[in-house]
Amino acid sequence: MLRLISLCLTLSFLATFASAEEPCVPDFSSFLVKFEGSPEFQRQNTRFPLTATYLDDTTGDEPRMITYKITSPSEAKYSRVLFPDTVQQASTPLEKTVHSQQGNVLVQFTKPDTDYSMTFRFEKTASCWQLVRFDDHSL
Repeated sequence: MLRLISLCLTLSFLATFASAEEPCVPDFSSFLVKFEGSPEFQRQNTRFPLTATYLDDTTGDEPRMITYKITSPSEAKYSRVLFPDTVQQASTPLEKTVHSQQGNVLVQFTKPDTDYSMTFRFEKTASCWQLVRFDDHSL
């Protein structure tokens, strides 16, 4: 009886472990689908401190690019860099383009007939993709 209980506990543990979400997805297309669909997966696959930029047009002169760091997902500024999910992309509507550039992948969102433009830069480390930079070019 003790052996049966031990076997049941072991199988239960293995089933739980096997169903845990895999944080590394080596193929970028599959990674992007998971990244768009899960804020938790986004947090797991964002490198902190995250470098972020935005255009400041409050000076009256030409807009200037402001660079800042987000040290953790608990920072209020982190909510500015959340990747739009598929529902937001369709309802806004946003156009998404994906470009490979020197080992990185850039995902850019634009909204037609507006100045809305955001770029997310991903880098592959070992077999894991990570968000490493966010640029908001919107005015």
